[in-house]
Formats: sequence, C-alpha cells, structure tokens
Amino acid sequence: MRLLFFYTRDRSSSAESFATEGLHALFSKMLEAGCVDEIRVVIDTYGTAGEIRYAPGYSCCRVNGFGPEILKPGDIVWIRGGFKPWLPFIDYCRKNNWWLLFYGANTGRERWPFWDVVFDDITGHTRIDANGRLWLDYRKPVNPDIFHRIDTVPEYDLCIGASHIHDKKGQWRGVKAAVAYREMYGKDLYCIIPGAMHRGVMTNGILEDIRTHDLDIELTGMLPRHLLTIMMNRSKVFAHLGSGGQGDRGPIEAMACGCPVIIGFPKYHSQWVNRAAAVLDDPDDFEEIAEKIHTALIKAASRKAISEHFEAEAGIETQSLPMIMRLFDVLRRRLRADRRVLEAFK
Repeated sequence: MRLLFFYTRDRSSSAESFATEGLHALFSKMLEAGCVDEIRVVIDTYGTAGEIRYAPGYSCCRVNGFGPEILKPGDIVWIRGGFKPWLPFIDYCRKNNWWLLFYGANTGRERWPFWDVVFDDITGHTRIDANGRLWLDYRKPVNPDIFHRIDTVPEYDLCIGASHIHDKKGQWRGVKAAVAYREMYGKDLYCIIPGAMHRGVMTNGILEDIRTHDLDIELTGMLPRHLLTIMMNRSKVFAHLGSGGQGDRGPIEAMACGCPVIIGFPKYHSQWVNRAAAVLDDPDDFEEIAEKIHTALIKAASRKAISEHFEAEAGIETQSLPMIMRLFDVLRRRLRADRRVLEAFK
C-alpha cells in the first residue's frame, strides 16, 4: 500500500524544508513500522521538476502539475491545504473511490465534500458526521530530532510567536504587552520575535512601537527549525496570541522544548489549554497579557515536566503513530474507499 501525500504548491525548495517537519518524522516511523510500503510526497512546483529520496521507499517529487496518471491501484491520497488548482484531480479521486484524507488547518476547506477522513487538531474529538466522514482527533506531529529540550540557560524573557509576522498571528499584541509590562512593573522584557515581517493593519505598527518605546525586542527574520528550537530553549516563556483559527505549530514546538506557553485564543488549542502556563480572558487586554507573563516568569514551571507531558500527549511514538496505524489498518480493509468501514471509530 502506497501513501501519496500532496504537500504544497510552491516555487521554493520545500522538499528540503519538509525533511525538518513533524510529518517527515511521522512518515519515517510509518515505514519502519510497516504501516505502508511506500510514501511519496508530491510538491506542485512552478519551477524545476525532480525527486529527492529520503530513504528506501520514501521520496519527495516536484512535478509541474499532475493528474490521474500519478495514481496506482490501492493508493491512499492525503491532501494538505486543498489548493483550488488541484480540484479536478481531487474530484477524480472521489468519483473513482480512492481514499481521500485531508488536513485543512481550520481553513474551511475541511468542509469540502470530497474527504473520507479529516484530521482535526482543533476540537480534540473523534466523530463520524452525517455523511459518514471520519473526523479524527489529530495531534499534529513535531519532529523530535529538532524540537526537544537542550542544555542551555534561558535568557529571553519572552518568545512572541514563531511564524510569519502578521495580524492574525498576533505578534503585535505581544509588543503592546511589552509596553504595558514596563508601565506596570518598571522594567523591560527581553523579547525575541522570530518570523518574516508581513503587512497588516496592526502589524505595520510593530517597528514604530519598538522604536518609540525603545523596547528590548529582537526581530530575527525567518529562522530554520534547527535555530528556532535553540531560541525556544533560550526563552523563559512563549506567547501565542494569534486569532487566525489555526492550530499553529509554534505552541506545540515550544512545549516540546519545555517552554511554558501562554495561549491567547484557547478555542483553537483545545488539546493544550490544560497544560498552558496561562490562558487569556481577553487577548486584547494588554495589561492582562503583561500580568500573565509576569506570573509565568515568577513561577518558572518545570521545563522537564512540560516536555514530558507533551511527549505523553502528542509524541509521535506515543500518540501520532498509534493513531495513524489504527486508521490505515481500517483503510486497508477496502482497496477502494468505502466509508462504512470507518464506523470502527465510533
């Protein structure tokens, strides 16, 4: 049985960066465990086609468009993102009964009718919907070879997010909270904001706020994951203040590193609120954010306990791989998609 994972539409070298992702680590474990015989990651590129082999039976190919010819009998198709140019191919798969799996990051595309299985990392519940589709409680995998505790002394008081910097990710709230912190406690937070700067109504004011208030904030630009894990280990607290509605990797990568996490919008992180250092009542109350940061810095939670809890609740070996193996054991009962077998998850 072969897994085809349709990763992204991209101009850049995503094949190399995919090798640092949690899914890459999960796929490697799936092959080792005999869950599938072969895995092929597909990138729809605007540039040069080609192939990278990660391991025997495991490769990533860059293609200039694709169609049904890419399929083999018995393939399981896993779509990430659901880009509109892929719709004719997805529709072909649905009409010809290929199993269709989907992770949509709460974009709304998870509601498209094609999918047999939706990986749901928002609600924390497994369920069968009225159309017989399986919504599977999904713990987004984190690459343990990259994100883990390292022997270092935290120096940054606060890491504000770990993604592109724009309004829906909420880094601007962290900057406003740093201003409030100085006013409330008479001292500065030493902060770091990893990520590439984008335009946004609120984000456009970040640099001006830093200059006007002479804040002690470092902007690193986009960091590769092997450097991001160092920054998370060197941070005393991680704040995710975004309201974009996606289960961002930043908070879970920080927890894997043992960093206490403050969550601004808990409904998008239902799996983690029980272990967060703080959950905000009002993410637009900058004094509340400053107070929660101050409390988290004083309490200095055990980084070892945080990372061990993360591994128990969301580790690849403890959670992701057993869930995927159970799912694929059910799917292989039917060479063609038959949602009736998904009733096993009721």
